Amino acid sequence: MRGLNNIGLGLSPRLRTNNIIQPIAPSAGSPEFWHDAADTDPANIGQTSNLVLTLADKSANNRFYQQVTGSSQPATNGTQINGKNTLVFNGSSSWMQMQNQPGNIAMGPNTLYMVLKRNAVGDHMFLGGHSGGSAFWGMLSTTFGRDALWLNGGGFNPGGNILNSTTLFLLVLRRQGTTLDCIVNGVKYTATNASDVSLPNSFSLGREEAAGGRKYFNGLFCEDCAYQSAHSNAEINGRALYFINKWGAPWTNL
Repeated sequence: MRGLNNIGLGLSPRLRTNNIIQPIAPSAGSPEFWHDAADTDPANIGQTSNLVLTLADKSANNRFYQQVTGSSQPATNGTQINGKNTLVFNGSSSWMQMQNQPGNIAMGPNTLYMVLKRNAVGDHMFLGGHSGGSAFWGMLSTTFGRDALWLNGGGFNPGGNILNSTTLFLLVLRRQGTTLDCIVNGVKYTATNASDVSLPNSFSLGREEAAGGRKYFNGLFCEDCAYQSAHSNAEINGRALYFINKWGAPWTNL
């Protein structure tokens, strides 16, 4: 397997120095949103008695997560991954709503990243939107009793329960045209029939937004970010290195 520090050939200059891949921070490339649970500054995580009211958006777009109902708020209680703070979702009631909805990135091309760890496997939504009826825009989610990746109501199940573990996941969703790449810790699964999605009228972290039978995430949220461009394999590897260094996420280079 290729190591992280010896795959520089063919990378653009901003991704390598002396053939060593360089980490790319989420701030590079004008993110559509960027949420980071590691930053415990009150300006980033608004909380009372360790229950989270808001998680700030570090992009320029003010697309922060919010939960005003106390019984539905995730916790920030000192649970860490790689020495970094996380948000704890209980799998039954905790979730957050994104404000200032990012409908523009629902139309491809786009690339989304998320770092999380499941406490239990089952029917869990990580990050998803709902645009009416059964139309989903789900970023790497598990719903309807199986591990699947969803786009516009069409299930993409690449075979095997690839999210069916409590591993720390670095998940990437890259869409260009009708091709959707779902990359799980560096392993790529591709669907070639991804249709344009409707603009979501609600976008949430930790809960499926379709009415009836909602699913909740049971686990630890670390970080997410999204871009209105389809990133190259080399750029994804560079961004993955940032998350590897920060969270200890496993990754096999593309």
